[in-house]
Amino acid sequence: MSRAGVTILDVEQAIFKLQGRGKNPSVDAIREALGTGSKSTIAQHLRDWKAQQPGGPQGKLPQDLLGLVSGLWERLSLKAEQRIQEIEETSSQRELALKQTLAELQQNHLRLQKQLHQSEEAEATLTVVKETLEINLRTQQQEHVRLIERDLVTQQQLESQKTENARLHQLANNIQANLEHYQQAVQQLQTEQHLAIEKQHAREDTDELDRECLKKMIPDSYDPCPCASEKKYKFCCKKVFSEIMEAMIAAEEGDYTSALKWIDKAKSVVGETAEVICRESIVYSYFDGKKSNDLLAQCLSINPNHPRAHYLIGLMLKQSGDIEGAVTAYQAAIRHYPPTDVFHLNEAYNNLGSAFYTGGNIEEAKSAWEKALLYLPSDKTTRRNLAEFIHNRKIG
Repeated sequence: MSRAGVTILDVEQAIFKLQGRGKNPSVDAIREALGTGSKSTIAQHLRDWKAQQPGGPQGKLPQDLLGLVSGLWERLSLKAEQRIQEIEETSSQRELALKQTLAELQQNHLRLQKQLHQSEEAEATLTVVKETLEINLRTQQQEHVRLIERDLVTQQQLESQKTENARLHQLANNIQANLEHYQQAVQQLQTEQHLAIEKQHAREDTDELDRECLKKMIPDSYDPCPCASEKKYKFCCKKVFSEIMEAMIAAEEGDYTSALKWIDKAKSVVGETAEVICRESIVYSYFDGKKSNDLLAQCLSINPNHPRAHYLIGLMLKQSGDIEGAVTAYQAAIRHYPPTDVFHLNEAYNNLGSAFYTGGNIEEAKSAWEKALLYLPSDKTTRRNLAEFIHNRKIG
C-alpha cells in the first residue's frame, strides 16, 4: 500500500516543533523534521499555513507561547503514542485471543464434523445391520413356519408309528397268548421233529444243489440286504455274515453257549440290529421259548418290516394250528424280502404253500409252490411238494 502525501496538518505540526526548539521553520527544516515529502509540496503547504496565521504571513507567536505549545504538543503526542501503543498491544492481545478462539472453534468444528461423519457412518452401519436383522427375522419366521409344518408331519408320523407299534404289540401279545399253551410242545417239536426233518431235507437238498443254487443263497454285495434295512448287503449284514453263520451252525449242533458268543461278536460289529436280534431269537428257540418270543418282538420293534421275523412267526403260528395267522405272516415276509433275495423268497413261498395246503386251499398252495420254483428252479423240496401233494392228488 503506497504512503499518503504530506498534508498541511503535517507541515503545521513540524512548524510547531521547530518553533518550540527555537528554529526557523524553513522548507529544509520542515522536511528534515518530517523525514519525507517533496520540497515543492512542503513549500506550498508552508505558504498556505503562513497565509492562515493572524497578522498575515509575517505574523509570529511569542517565543514563550510557542515553546509552551510545542512542549504541550509533544507531551500530548507522547501520551497519544503511548495510548496508541497500549491500544495496539491490547488489540494485538485481543486479536491473538480471538485467533486462538478461532483456532479452537475450527478444531471443534473439525472434531464435530468428524463426529458427524462417524455418526453418519454408524447410522449407515446400523441401517445395514437393521436390514440384515430384518432379513434374518423373516428367514427365521419362515423357518419357524417350516418347523411347525414338519412338527405336524412328525406328530402325524409318530401317531401312525404309535398305532403300528400298538398293532405289533398286540400281535406280539397274541402270539404270546397263543403260544403259552403250546410253548413246551413247540420247543419239543422244534428240537425233535421240525429241526430233524429240516436237517434231513437240508442234507438231501444240499447234496443235490448245483452251483447256481449255492450262489443264490448269498446276496451280491450291492444287492439290497435281505433284512429289509434298505441298505446294500455290503454295508449291512455282510459285515457279520461269518458270525451269524457260525451262530446258526453251533445252535443246530446244540452248542448254544458258542452260538450266543458268536451273536455277541456280531453285536460288537454292527450293534443290536434287527437281523442280529432275530438270529439270537433263533438260537434261544432251541432251549428258551419265552426268551425267543421276547427277542422276536424286540426285532420287530426295531424294524417292523423285518422279513425273517415275520417268517419265523409264520412257522410258530402254523405249528400252533393258527393257519390263517401263519399265511398272513408268510405273506408279510414275502412283501418285505427284496426281489433279489431269491433264496429266502423261495423258502417263504414254499412254507406259504404248505400253510395253504394244510388249510385245505389246494389251488393257493399250488400257486405258492410254483412261485417258489420261479425263484429257485433247482429247489428239490418245492418240486417234491408239487409232485406229492398236487400232481399225485390229481392222479389219485
